Amino acid sequence: MKSFAGVHRHLGNGIQELTPGRQTCSTMARASGSVLVITLWAMFGLVSLTLYFGQSMSVEMKTAENRAAATAASQVLEGGARYAGHLLNNLVIPGQLPTSAEYRSQASRVGEGAFWFIGREDASLPSNHPYFALTDESAKLNINYATLQQLELLPMMNSSLAAAIIDWRDSDQEITSGGAEDETYSRLTPPYRAKNSNFESIEELRMVFGMTRELLYGEDANLNGILDPNENDGDASLPLDNRDGRLDAGILEYVTVQTTSPTGQTRVLVNANTASEAVLTCIPGLGEDNAATLVSYRRSHPNELSSAQWISDALQGTSIGNAMAYLTNTSSFFSADIAAVGRHGRGYRREKFFFDSSSGTAQIVGRQDLTGLGWALGQEARSALAQLKEAQ
Repeated sequence: MKSFAGVHRHLGNGIQELTPGRQTCSTMARASGSVLVITLWAMFGLVSLTLYFGQSMSVEMKTAENRAAATAASQVLEGGARYAGHLLNNLVIPGQLPTSAEYRSQASRVGEGAFWFIGREDASLPSNHPYFALTDESAKLNINYATLQQLELLPMMNSSLAAAIIDWRDSDQEITSGGAEDETYSRLTPPYRAKNSNFESIEELRMVFGMTRELLYGEDANLNGILDPNENDGDASLPLDNRDGRLDAGILEYVTVQTTSPTGQTRVLVNANTASEAVLTCIPGLGEDNAATLVSYRRSHPNELSSAQWISDALQGTSIGNAMAYLTNTSSFFSADIAAVGRHGRGYRREKFFFDSSSGTAQIVGRQDLTGLGWALGQEARSALAQLKEAQ
């Protein structure tokens, strides 16, 4: 007997066996195929979810590692600041920094991290390699006390900008020739007023009429005192530079607000032991030639700088007017520009600490986060940290 679903076969005793027909087999095959497709899609979805969550966990793990390294680097920074304070409280000659060879200034280990003191080399032409040391703030010109004539002698400076600096800090509304007071600032967008008070930071110079980022920073975009590759490639990348193989630093390189005037004086002394030729040129009565002579003399007579007499010896027979009234050979104001990394060279942090030792004990009187300026330790340190990371 034949039916729609299949064929009935008699087996005796009233028993029949149903044998599937062609249509039943086809239906079963289609059902099996559908199940296979659904299973494959389900497996594909599960694999995709596994890969997605695996990738998310990997990113989260790296983020956590970087966060931990950043926290560690911040602690390393604090350790570097304490070490700087210890050095300043134990100077062999009060008021005079030791040479960088006499203390740890680079890749100093703190746990799994390390720190560097980013300094300035005593040379007319900065090299392409970072110099690591503490910095004497008295080696710079204090913009709260400098005269118009001194400001005009700074590199990158012009007479109108120097006059505007004077007008920004003085307490009146009288316009210095070429300068700017409220009348000028009120026409800017947005308008603001001249401060008519002392600068609180050298970055405040950016508010002065006529100041630009190019004048302030020069080619030294990360303020590390050396010529980095991006600072010597013309217009290929910021900052704009002349690609001459020499670093043209901006005004920030030569000025400070951290030093103070001796009691009863209206000037701040500059340390002839550490000041650059550019800063010494700004000293009244000294001039460019005598500034170069001082730098050359101290470089060739490093053991004669403990007394200010060396200045007279170096300029013997030269008329320098009242220059000695602006010079000293000691300092009470220092800074530690500290860069630090955590484990595996990650978590880069950079901060500048300002110290005042005038009370007899070095105290931190200010700090400035410079991390946003980017890598400042040069290519060699970056490569060394990369190799260390691979080794670990």
